[in-house]
Amino acid sequence: MVYEKIICPYCKSDNVVKNGRNSTGRQRMMCRNSECKHKTFQLEYSNNASKPGVKEKNY
Repeated sequence: MVYEKIICPYCKSDNVVKNGRNSTGRQRMMCRNSECKHKTFQLEYSNNASKPGVKEKNY
């Protein structure tokens, strides 16, 4: 069995737990870092615009 370490894409913390599934059946994760502004995220997104960092502009 292979274990994959899951890291929050927003705060880079590894204090992450499973938090159910969304309406399409994809796994939802929850960050337990109290300083993280985004508490939940998904491992896979069906819409590319929902991925973390896509809407941010780098000038």
